[in-house]
Amino acid sequence: MSDIPDTPKVGMVIVWDCINCDQNEEMTVSKVKKQAANDDGSTCYSIELKCSNCGYTNGEYRPIWYNLYSKGQMA
Repeated sequence: MSDIPDTPKVGMVIVWDCINCDQNEEMTVSKVKKQAANDDGSTCYSIELKCSNCGYTNGEYRPIWYNLYSKGQMA
């Protein structure tokens, strides 16, 4: 999974399903919060994503976890 960086950054773009308009869209990361370190040395984050289709902020009320645990899977 070399195309997904280990650490999310504000402004980076991710393709995600919007909970508001139910579309699979490119979304811009608007907020990143570091949560915890994993056993393998990776770190778990929660992120917020702004939908480019409807403008809804995904992750504002229910966290979106950005977790590359075992160096490869995003949950």
